[in-house]
Amino acid sequence: MKRLLVTIALGLLMASGAFCQKRWTLSVEESLGVGFGGKEPRVVSTTEFVATRNLSSLFSVGAGIGLRVADAVTDYIVENGGTPTKEYMLEFSAPVFLRLGLQGNKWFVRADGGYAPGLLSRSFPLSKGGVSYPCYTGFFVEPHAGYFLGKHSVIGVGVLFQQCRVTYRTTTQEGGCVVMTKVESKKEFPATLTFRYAYRF
Repeated sequence: MKRLLVTIALGLLMASGAFCQKRWTLSVEESLGVGFGGKEPRVVSTTEFVATRNLSSLFSVGAGIGLRVADAVTDYIVENGGTPTKEYMLEFSAPVFLRLGLQGNKWFVRADGGYAPGLLSRSFPLSKGGVSYPCYTGFFVEPHAGYFLGKHSVIGVGVLFQQCRVTYRTTTQEGGCVVMTKVESKKEFPATLTFRYAYRF
């Protein structure tokens, strides 16, 4: 993991000295996502700084780093076989990723893949509790497609699959007394539909 982060960071540093070349593009990108599929975050917001190099008129590669904020599911609770309830935490992470792209004059298809180390996890509203270890953290991949509106503006839509850790709590009761509580932690890759905007310099 450390090697991956160092490799991406070195790539960004080398790219920063070559932006004056015509094939390099620097962009600031913002995405807003809404989760679906069961163990989803309610909302995800990501700001990214990306360096992209066109290998040809059709193919491109890039790398980026950013800040991600997510209201993610941390606990999935079932009491006595009833309707599951969910507990969420507001989590902050710093995604670092590589990008592969295929593009035409007005359209593009891309895939970002990398690692998002967790920075902070905080209950929200703040009165509910305190700071805890981040759960919505780890490897991720985000395929997305979009449209060039002009020289600078780009819009797109994608699906973010971000690794997270969900705690399953199953409680069985009998006569008002707790008979058994089962606690199990699982790694998940919930899907989040993302809407994206980028400004290219």
